Amino acid sequence: MLSSTELEVLDTPDDRRVDRFVVEAQRAWEAGNSVKAIDGYCQALRLVNRYPPAKRELDKFAKSFFADAISARDAGDTEGAIVLLVRSRELNPDSGEVRDELKRLLASLTPGRDLTTECLAMPDAARASAIYREAIQTCMEFVAYGGISGEIFEFGVLGGWTARIFAETMVDLHYPAELYLFDSFTGLPRDKHALDQASYDVSRGVWDEEMDVSRLGEQIGEKVPKHIGRSLSRVISAERIKIKPGYFSETLQQPLKRKAALVHLDCDLYSSTKEVLDGLDEMQALQDGTVLMFDDWNCHRANPAFGQRRALTEFLEPRSDRYSISSFLRYGFNSAAFILHEKSP
Repeated sequence: MLSSTELEVLDTPDDRRVDRFVVEAQRAWEAGNSVKAIDGYCQALRLVNRYPPAKRELDKFAKSFFADAISARDAGDTEGAIVLLVRSRELNPDSGEVRDELKRLLASLTPGRDLTTECLAMPDAARASAIYREAIQTCMEFVAYGGISGEIFEFGVLGGWTARIFAETMVDLHYPAELYLFDSFTGLPRDKHALDQASYDVSRGVWDEEMDVSRLGEQIGEKVPKHIGRSLSRVISAERIKIKPGYFSETLQQPLKRKAALVHLDCDLYSSTKEVLDGLDEMQALQDGTVLMFDDWNCHRANPAFGQRRALTEFLEPRSDRYSISSFLRYGFNSAAFILHEKSP
Protein backbone atom coordinates (compact mmCIF):
# COMPACT_ATOMS: atom_id res chain seq x y z
CA MET A 1 0.00 0.00 0.00
CA LEU A 2 0.96 3.67 -0.25
CA SER A 3 3.31 5.13 2.29
CA SER A 4 2.77 8.56 3.83
CA THR A 5 5.81 9.77 1.91
CA GLU A 6 4.26 8.79 -1.41
CA LEU A 7 1.03 10.59 -0.51
CA GLU A 8 2.84 13.81 0.32
CA VAL A 9 4.51 14.18 -3.09
CA LEU A 10 1.20 14.20 -4.99
CA ASP A 11 0.86 17.96 -5.00
CA THR A 12 -0.64 18.95 -8.37
CA PRO A 13 -4.42 19.53 -8.68
CA ASP A 14 -4.85 16.43 -10.85
CA ASP A 15 -2.73 14.31 -8.53
CA ARG A 16 -4.69 15.40 -5.49
CA ARG A 17 -7.93 14.49 -7.21
CA VAL A 18 -6.81 11.07 -8.38
CA ASP A 19 -5.12 10.43 -5.06
CA ARG A 20 -8.46 10.72 -3.31
CA PHE A 21 -9.61 7.54 -5.02
CA VAL A 22 -6.39 5.78 -4.05
CA VAL A 23 -6.74 6.78 -0.40
CA GLU A 24 -10.39 5.64 -0.36
CA ALA A 25 -9.38 2.35 -1.97
CA GLN A 26 -6.68 1.82 0.63
CA ARG A 27 -9.17 2.44 3.43
CA ALA A 28 -11.61 -0.03 1.86
CA TRP A 29 -8.86 -2.66 1.69
CA GLU A 30 -7.94 -2.08 5.31
CA ALA A 31 -11.63 -2.53 6.19
CA GLY A 32 -11.65 -5.87 4.39
CA ASN A 33 -13.67 -4.72 1.37
CA SER A 34 -11.59 -5.85 -1.61
CA VAL A 35 -14.37 -5.18 -4.14
CA LYS A 36 -14.60 -1.51 -3.13
CA ALA A 37 -10.82 -1.27 -3.04
CA ILE A 38 -10.49 -2.54 -6.60
CA ASP A 39 -13.21 -0.15 -7.73
CA GLY A 40 -11.40 2.78 -6.13
CA TYR A 41 -8.12 1.96 -7.82
CA CYS A 42 -9.92 1.54 -11.15
CA GLN A 43 -11.56 4.95 -10.71
CA ALA A 44 -8.07 6.38 -10.32
CA LEU A 45 -7.02 4.80 -13.63
CA ARG A 46 -9.91 6.49 -15.39
CA LEU A 47 -8.52 9.86 -14.36
CA VAL A 48 -4.83 9.14 -14.93
CA ASN A 49 -4.08 6.21 -17.20
CA ARG A 50 -1.84 3.60 -15.54
CA TYR A 51 -1.49 5.83 -12.48
CA PRO A 52 1.47 4.14 -10.69
CA PRO A 53 0.11 3.98 -7.11
CA ALA A 54 -3.18 2.48 -8.32
CA LYS A 55 -1.56 0.22 -10.88
CA ARG A 56 0.80 -1.29 -8.31
CA GLU A 57 -2.10 -2.26 -6.08
CA LEU A 58 -4.16 -3.65 -8.96
CA ASP A 59 -1.16 -5.75 -10.03
CA LYS A 60 -1.29 -7.41 -6.61
CA PHE A 61 -4.99 -8.20 -6.99
CA ALA A 62 -4.29 -9.53 -10.49
CA LYS A 63 -1.72 -11.97 -9.11
CA SER A 64 -4.23 -13.20 -6.55
CA PHE A 65 -6.86 -13.80 -9.24
CA PHE A 66 -4.26 -15.61 -11.33
CA ALA A 67 -3.36 -17.92 -8.45
CA ASP A 68 -7.05 -18.68 -7.89
CA ALA A 69 -7.44 -19.36 -11.62
CA ILE A 70 -4.62 -21.90 -11.61
CA SER A 71 -6.22 -23.64 -8.62
CA ALA A 72 -9.56 -23.76 -10.44
CA ARG A 73 -7.88 -25.09 -13.58
CA ASP A 74 -6.08 -27.82 -11.65
CA ALA A 75 -9.38 -28.79 -10.02
CA GLY A 76 -10.92 -29.27 -13.47
CA ASP A 77 -13.01 -26.09 -13.46
CA THR A 78 -12.00 -24.64 -16.83
CA GLU A 79 -14.88 -22.15 -17.06
CA GLY A 80 -14.21 -20.88 -13.54
CA ALA A 81 -10.53 -20.50 -14.34
CA ILE A 82 -11.37 -18.48 -17.47
CA VAL A 83 -13.54 -16.06 -15.46
CA LEU A 84 -10.69 -15.50 -13.00
CA LEU A 85 -8.10 -15.12 -15.76
CA VAL A 86 -10.24 -12.52 -17.52
CA ARG A 87 -10.42 -10.58 -14.26
CA SER A 88 -6.68 -10.92 -13.72
CA ARG A 89 -5.86 -9.73 -17.22
CA GLU A 90 -8.05 -6.64 -17.06
CA LEU A 91 -6.42 -5.63 -13.76
CA ASN A 92 -2.94 -6.18 -15.22
CA PRO A 93 -3.01 -6.37 -19.03
CA ASP A 94 0.79 -6.45 -19.12
CA SER A 95 1.05 -9.96 -17.67
CA GLY A 96 2.23 -12.32 -20.37
CA GLU A 97 1.61 -15.44 -18.29
CA VAL A 98 -2.03 -14.49 -17.73
CA ARG A 99 -2.62 -13.77 -21.42
CA ASP A 100 -0.93 -17.02 -22.46
CA GLU A 101 -2.87 -19.16 -20.00
CA LEU A 102 -6.17 -17.52 -20.95
CA LYS A 103 -5.45 -18.08 -24.63
CA ARG A 104 -4.59 -21.71 -23.96
CA LEU A 105 -7.75 -22.41 -21.97
CA LEU A 106 -9.99 -20.67 -24.49
CA ALA A 107 -8.44 -22.78 -27.25
CA SER A 108 -9.27 -25.92 -25.24
CA LEU A 109 -13.01 -25.23 -25.31
CA THR A 110 -15.28 -26.89 -27.83
CA PRO A 111 -15.20 -24.61 -30.86
CA GLY A 112 -18.42 -22.96 -31.96
CA ARG A 113 -19.57 -20.02 -34.02
CA ASP A 114 -18.79 -16.66 -32.44
CA LEU A 115 -20.71 -13.77 -34.01
CA THR A 116 -18.49 -11.21 -32.26
CA THR A 117 -15.57 -12.30 -34.45
CA GLU A 118 -17.56 -11.97 -37.69
CA CYS A 119 -17.79 -8.71 -39.64
CA LEU A 120 -21.38 -9.05 -40.86
CA ALA A 121 -21.79 -5.64 -42.48
CA MET A 122 -18.78 -5.37 -44.82
CA PRO A 123 -17.57 -7.85 -47.46
CA ASP A 124 -13.83 -7.27 -46.96
CA ALA A 125 -13.36 -8.33 -43.33
CA ALA A 126 -9.59 -7.83 -43.33
CA ARG A 127 -9.81 -4.25 -44.53
CA ALA A 128 -12.71 -3.51 -42.18
CA SER A 129 -10.73 -4.87 -39.24
CA ALA A 130 -7.71 -2.69 -40.07
CA ILE A 131 -9.88 0.44 -40.40
CA TYR A 132 -12.02 -0.04 -37.32
CA ARG A 133 -9.28 -1.25 -35.01
CA GLU A 134 -7.15 1.78 -35.81
CA ALA A 135 -10.09 4.19 -35.43
CA ILE A 136 -11.32 2.68 -32.17
CA GLN A 137 -7.76 2.56 -30.83
CA THR A 138 -7.24 6.25 -31.65
CA CYS A 139 -10.53 7.34 -30.08
CA MET A 140 -10.00 5.19 -27.01
CA GLU A 141 -6.48 6.57 -26.58
CA PHE A 142 -7.93 10.08 -26.52
CA VAL A 143 -10.38 9.00 -23.84
CA ALA A 144 -7.88 7.02 -21.76
CA TYR A 145 -4.95 9.41 -21.92
CA GLY A 146 -7.14 12.52 -21.71
CA GLY A 147 -8.77 11.47 -18.45
CA ILE A 148 -12.31 11.37 -19.90
CA SER A 149 -13.85 9.37 -17.09
CA GLY A 150 -17.01 7.60 -18.23
CA GLU A 151 -18.47 4.55 -19.92
CA ILE A 152 -18.43 3.30 -23.52
CA PHE A 153 -21.81 3.32 -25.27
CA GLU A 154 -22.61 1.59 -28.54
CA PHE A 155 -25.92 2.09 -30.35
CA GLY A 156 -26.33 -0.48 -33.10
CA VAL A 157 -24.55 -3.70 -32.14
CA LEU A 158 -25.57 -6.23 -34.82
CA GLY A 159 -23.54 -9.37 -33.99
CA GLY A 160 -21.12 -7.65 -31.61
CA TRP A 161 -18.09 -7.30 -33.91
CA THR A 162 -17.23 -3.68 -33.06
CA ALA A 163 -18.30 -4.27 -29.45
CA ARG A 164 -15.58 -6.90 -29.25
CA ILE A 165 -12.99 -4.47 -30.64
CA PHE A 166 -14.01 -1.94 -27.99
CA ALA A 167 -13.73 -4.56 -25.24
CA GLU A 168 -10.30 -5.71 -26.41
CA THR A 169 -9.06 -2.12 -26.69
CA MET A 170 -10.36 -1.27 -23.22
CA VAL A 171 -8.27 -4.13 -21.83
CA ASP A 172 -5.15 -3.22 -23.78
CA LEU A 173 -5.34 0.43 -22.69
CA HIS A 174 -6.17 -0.51 -19.09
CA TYR A 175 -9.32 1.62 -19.24
CA PRO A 176 -11.72 0.09 -16.68
CA ALA A 177 -15.04 1.36 -18.03
CA GLU A 178 -18.36 -0.40 -18.49
CA LEU A 179 -19.52 -1.28 -22.00
CA TYR A 180 -23.17 -0.45 -22.74
CA LEU A 181 -24.65 -2.11 -25.83
CA PHE A 182 -27.98 -0.92 -27.25
CA ASP A 183 -29.79 -2.69 -30.10
CA SER A 184 -33.25 -3.99 -30.87
CA PHE A 185 -31.62 -7.19 -32.21
CA THR A 186 -34.69 -7.45 -34.45
CA GLY A 187 -33.62 -4.86 -37.00
CA LEU A 188 -34.34 -1.24 -37.83
CA PRO A 189 -37.72 0.34 -37.04
CA ARG A 190 -40.28 -0.72 -39.66
CA ASP A 191 -42.14 2.59 -39.54
CA LYS A 192 -39.52 5.07 -40.66
CA HIS A 193 -39.46 8.84 -40.34
CA ALA A 194 -40.35 10.66 -43.56
CA LEU A 195 -36.79 12.01 -43.84
CA ASP A 196 -35.43 8.47 -43.70
CA GLN A 197 -37.96 7.24 -46.25
CA ALA A 198 -36.85 10.00 -48.63
CA SER A 199 -33.10 9.44 -48.15
CA TYR A 200 -30.96 7.94 -50.89
CA ASP A 201 -29.91 4.72 -49.19
CA VAL A 202 -33.29 3.79 -47.74
CA SER A 203 -35.08 4.50 -51.01
CA ARG A 204 -32.64 2.32 -52.99
CA GLY A 205 -33.06 -0.59 -50.60
CA VAL A 206 -29.71 -0.67 -48.81
CA TRP A 207 -31.39 -1.68 -45.54
CA ASP A 208 -34.19 -3.85 -46.94
CA GLU A 209 -33.21 -6.67 -44.58
CA GLU A 210 -33.50 -4.18 -41.71
CA MET A 211 -30.35 -5.47 -39.92
CA ASP A 212 -32.36 -8.25 -38.26
CA VAL A 213 -30.01 -10.69 -36.51
CA SER A 214 -32.71 -12.77 -34.86
CA ARG A 215 -32.33 -15.37 -37.63
CA LEU A 216 -28.68 -15.77 -36.62
CA GLY A 217 -29.84 -16.61 -33.12
CA GLU A 218 -31.87 -19.43 -34.61
CA GLN A 219 -28.77 -20.72 -36.40
CA ILE A 220 -26.57 -20.73 -33.31
CA GLY A 221 -29.31 -21.93 -30.97
CA GLU A 222 -29.03 -18.95 -28.64
CA LYS A 223 -30.53 -15.47 -28.39
CA VAL A 224 -28.09 -13.00 -29.91
CA PRO A 225 -27.85 -10.67 -26.84
CA LYS A 226 -27.04 -13.65 -24.61
CA HIS A 227 -24.52 -14.93 -27.16
CA ILE A 228 -22.78 -11.53 -27.33
CA GLY A 229 -22.66 -11.23 -23.55
CA ARG A 230 -21.19 -14.70 -23.15
CA SER A 231 -18.59 -14.15 -25.88
CA LEU A 232 -17.49 -10.73 -24.63
CA SER A 233 -17.25 -12.01 -21.04
CA ARG A 234 -14.15 -13.86 -22.21
CA VAL A 235 -12.60 -10.47 -22.97
CA ILE A 236 -13.80 -8.33 -20.06
CA SER A 237 -15.67 -9.31 -16.90
CA ALA A 238 -19.37 -10.03 -17.36
CA GLU A 239 -20.39 -7.35 -14.86
CA ARG A 240 -18.82 -4.69 -17.11
CA ILE A 241 -21.08 -5.65 -20.04
CA LYS A 242 -24.51 -4.00 -20.02
CA ILE A 243 -26.71 -5.16 -22.90
CA LYS A 244 -29.91 -3.17 -23.50
CA PRO A 245 -32.22 -4.97 -25.99
CA GLY A 246 -35.03 -2.92 -27.54
CA TYR A 247 -35.55 0.11 -29.73
CA PHE A 248 -33.68 3.21 -28.59
CA SER A 249 -36.96 5.05 -27.99
CA GLU A 250 -37.69 2.42 -25.32
CA THR A 251 -34.31 1.70 -23.74
CA LEU A 252 -33.35 5.36 -23.41
CA GLN A 253 -36.38 5.92 -21.21
CA GLN A 254 -34.45 4.23 -18.40
CA PRO A 255 -31.99 6.72 -16.82
CA LEU A 256 -28.42 5.45 -17.05
CA LYS A 257 -26.94 7.69 -14.33
CA ARG A 258 -23.62 7.34 -16.15
CA LYS A 259 -21.40 9.71 -18.08
CA ALA A 260 -20.34 8.79 -21.59
CA ALA A 261 -16.64 8.83 -22.39
CA LEU A 262 -17.30 7.57 -25.92
CA VAL A 263 -20.46 6.97 -27.94
CA HIS A 264 -20.41 4.78 -31.06
CA LEU A 265 -23.48 5.56 -33.17
CA ASP A 266 -24.04 2.82 -35.72
CA CYS A 267 -27.69 3.81 -36.01
CA ASP A 268 -28.00 3.99 -39.82
CA LEU A 269 -31.01 6.32 -39.73
CA TYR A 270 -31.56 10.03 -39.06
CA SER A 271 -34.39 9.35 -36.61
CA SER A 272 -32.48 6.74 -34.59
CA THR A 273 -29.38 8.92 -34.35
CA LYS A 274 -31.45 11.90 -33.22
CA GLU A 275 -33.18 9.75 -30.57
CA VAL A 276 -29.81 8.70 -29.18
CA LEU A 277 -28.32 12.19 -29.03
CA ASP A 278 -31.46 13.70 -27.50
CA GLY A 279 -31.81 10.82 -25.04
CA LEU A 280 -28.22 11.00 -23.82
CA ASP A 281 -28.51 14.76 -23.37
CA GLU A 282 -31.77 14.48 -21.45
CA MET A 283 -30.22 12.02 -18.99
CA GLN A 284 -27.11 14.23 -18.69
CA ALA A 285 -24.81 11.51 -19.96
CA LEU A 286 -22.79 13.77 -22.27
CA GLN A 287 -19.78 15.69 -20.96
CA ASP A 288 -16.94 17.90 -22.10
CA GLY A 289 -14.66 15.63 -24.13
CA THR A 290 -17.16 12.89 -25.00
CA VAL A 291 -16.12 11.28 -28.29
CA LEU A 292 -18.96 10.78 -30.79
CA MET A 293 -18.18 8.15 -33.45
CA PHE A 294 -20.66 8.21 -36.35
CA ASP A 295 -20.43 4.98 -38.31
CA ASP A 296 -22.82 6.13 -41.07
CA TRP A 297 -21.64 9.71 -41.45
CA ASN A 298 -21.28 9.55 -45.25
CA CYS A 299 -24.43 7.57 -46.01
CA HIS A 300 -26.96 9.18 -48.37
CA ARG A 301 -24.18 10.55 -50.60
CA ALA A 302 -22.95 12.53 -47.57
CA ASN A 303 -25.84 14.95 -48.12
CA PRO A 304 -26.32 17.04 -44.94
CA ALA A 305 -30.09 16.96 -45.46
CA PHE A 306 -30.20 13.30 -44.46
CA GLY A 307 -28.97 10.73 -41.97
CA GLN A 308 -26.47 11.27 -39.20
CA ARG A 309 -25.23 14.59 -40.59
CA ARG A 310 -28.69 16.10 -40.27
CA ALA A 311 -29.26 14.49 -36.87
CA LEU A 312 -26.11 16.05 -35.40
CA THR A 313 -26.92 19.47 -36.88
CA GLU A 314 -30.44 19.39 -35.47
CA PHE A 315 -29.13 18.24 -32.10
CA LEU A 316 -26.59 21.07 -31.84
CA GLU A 317 -28.58 24.01 -33.22
CA PRO A 318 -30.96 24.50 -30.26
CA ARG A 319 -28.09 23.81 -27.85
CA SER A 320 -25.54 26.18 -29.39
CA ASP A 321 -25.21 27.99 -26.07
CA ARG A 322 -24.16 24.73 -24.39
CA TYR A 323 -22.27 22.58 -26.89
CA SER A 324 -19.80 22.81 -29.74
CA ILE A 325 -17.85 20.09 -31.56
CA SER A 326 -14.40 19.56 -33.01
CA SER A 327 -13.77 17.27 -35.95
CA PHE A 328 -11.44 14.55 -34.70
CA LEU A 329 -11.09 11.64 -37.12
CA ARG A 330 -12.30 10.38 -40.49
CA TYR A 331 -12.00 6.64 -41.06
CA GLY A 332 -12.90 4.37 -43.92
CA PHE A 333 -15.16 5.73 -46.65
CA ASN A 334 -18.17 6.24 -44.43
CA SER A 335 -17.33 7.22 -40.85
CA ALA A 336 -16.27 10.20 -38.75
CA ALA A 337 -15.57 11.00 -35.11
CA PHE A 338 -16.04 14.28 -33.26
CA ILE A 339 -15.26 15.61 -29.80
CA LEU A 340 -18.10 17.27 -27.93
CA HIS A 341 -17.33 20.40 -25.90
CA GLU A 342 -19.36 21.99 -23.13
CA LYS A 343 -19.26 25.76 -23.22
CA SER A 344 -18.48 27.56 -19.99
CA PRO A 345 -21.54 29.19 -18.36
